[in-house]
Amino acid sequence: MRLSSSVEGITHIGIQKRLDLVQMNVQKELNCMNRKLNIAITRIGNPYGHLNILVEMH
Repeated sequence: MRLSSSVEGITHIGIQKRLDLVQMNVQKELNCMNRKLNIAITRIGNPYGHLNILVEMH
């Protein structure tokens, strides 16, 4: 099943927005402690094959 490019674009924007919010919230918390943290986000090829990861994200 292939999604149209407009749907993929909207999905990508939505995911990117949530990732930006997560990063911003983490940075706010770390600023209180005067520490830095590098965040690496990796795409999971088959998220349904890794149920622990899927559950932890919700």
